[in-house]
Amino acid sequence: MNDNSQHVRGSLALSVCDVAKNLGKEHALTYIVPVVVQLLKDQATEVRIILMQHLRTLTEVIGHYDFDRHIIPQLSQLANDKIWRVKLALVNFMPELAKFLEAGLFKERLEPVIMSLLSDSVF
Repeated sequence: MNDNSQHVRGSLALSVCDVAKNLGKEHALTYIVPVVVQLLKDQATEVRIILMQHLRTLTEVIGHYDFDRHIIPQLSQLANDKIWRVKLALVNFMPELAKFLEAGLFKERLEPVIMSLLSDSVF
């Protein structure tokens, strides 16, 4: 994760969620989630986009409670990202989250994010 090459970090973003499947929930929470959180803050646009395209697997492994606690705050921050492609990746991930999260949780935590994205002048 501290590699200077965004391509290396992008490759990590591509595969880290798949590794979570093999580790199981407890190990994924201990080892994978901190990596995912850091990658969601990466300076390289491609790293953040690639990771969001593969987050579905992590949602299935760690469950909605832990996903809400660890990952959704990072996704909420990405709604304010300066790069429109990051916002688009977030919008594209929302239907997957809607299927996975309980309706009340989705409405409470992500409806404000969706509303801010809808009012974004770039879209």
